[in-house]
Amino acid sequence: MKVLRSYLVFVISSLLVLMSCNVSAETKKSLEYKVKAAYLYNFAKFVVWPVGVLNESSNITINYCIYGKDPFGHAISLIKNKVVQGHKVRINYLNPGDGVEFCHVLYFANTSPEAFRLLAQHQNSPILTVSDAENFASNGGCIGLNISGGKVRFNINAKAIEEAGLKVSAKLMELAEVVIR
Repeated sequence: MKVLRSYLVFVISSLLVLMSCNVSAETKKSLEYKVKAAYLYNFAKFVVWPVGVLNESSNITINYCIYGKDPFGHAISLIKNKVVQGHKVRINYLNPGDGVEFCHVLYFANTSPEAFRLLAQHQNSPILTVSDAENFASNGGCIGLNISGGKVRFNINAKAIEEAGLKVSAKLMELAEVVIR
C-alpha cells in the first residue's frame, strides 16, 4: 500500500507539472519529453546531497544541466523557476568542454564517447546523472530513463548514487523498474 501511495504521489506530482500546458495537439515525442522533464524535476525531491552542496540558504539555486543538444525543447521550461527542497530551479545548457562541477542534476542528451568520459570523470562527484541513453544506468549513470509498455520508466544504479555521495529515498527506489546494486 505504501509503494502504491508513493507511486501515486510521484505520478501526480509529475502530472501537475504537465497540467500547465495544452497537450492535445502535442506530438508523441514532445509529450514524452514533457514527462521526462517532470521526472527530472521530481527526482531531485527524493535525493539528499552531501552537507554543503545545497546550502540551507534558499538563495542557492538547484542547477539542472543539460549536456549536449537539448531534446526537451519547450518542455524543460515547465520546471524552470520551480522550487525543489527550498531552492529555485535553474536550467543550464552545456557544450562539450564546459565544466559540470556546479550541476546538481546532469542530464546527458549526448551519448558520445566524450559524454561517457565526462560521466566517468565525475562518478564520485555529488551530481545526480540522468539520461535516456540505452543502458545508461548499467553503464555508470545514476538514473536511466526508458520507454516500457508505452510509458516512461526509470532504472536506478544504487552503486553509482552511493559513489556520488548522494542518498536516494527508499520511495524512489521502490518506484524504479530496475535497481542495479
